[in-house]
Amino acid sequence: MPDSCCVPLCCKSGYRVGPDWKKITYHCLPSDAVRLKEWLVKIRRDVSPAFQITERTKICSLNFKITDFRVTLTGRRYLKDDAIPSIFSWSAASPKRKSP
Repeated sequence: MPDSCCVPLCCKSGYRVGPDWKKITYHCLPSDAVRLKEWLVKIRRDVSPAFQITERTKICSLNFKITDFRVTLTGRRYLKDDAIPSIFSWSAASPKRKSP
């Protein structure tokens, strides 16, 4: 079972996070070459000796929007086919500067 996310600067590991013990799910990278390339660009990763894609390479649910998931009647969450990771620590809005 995966225990960490492959997104740079995403320090999430395990299946629970935060003071409310929010559940984290891990998702495989797509097998389609076009979607895989789009995901790798979004997460700022290149396949190299330092980063190899295996069946254990996963991205955590914290890097996806809520609207990227579909929920079954039993409450299980699945990624939609067109989901793309879009929430990253480097894309957070920077604080507004005071005018001079």
